[in-house]
Amino acid sequence: MRKAGLRAEAAVLADGLLAAAEAFQFRMPELHSGDPRTSFVAPTPYPAACRPQAWSAAAAVVLLGLR
Repeated sequence: MRKAGLRAEAAVLADGLLAAAEAFQFRMPELHSGDPRTSFVAPTPYPAACRPQAWSAAAAVVLLGLR
């Protein structure tokens, strides 16, 4: 997104992903809800989702490195 010139949108996405990571104690599931923050206190993992999932957890680390 950043390479495409969507820096503000990428920042919003990164902030949301990092907030979700914190809500999951940085043990990110492979899939979780995308409901608005105003509707729920924390994201909800799908019952059958692996947790933690390596690539999901690594995504938060990569995002921290880009900031």
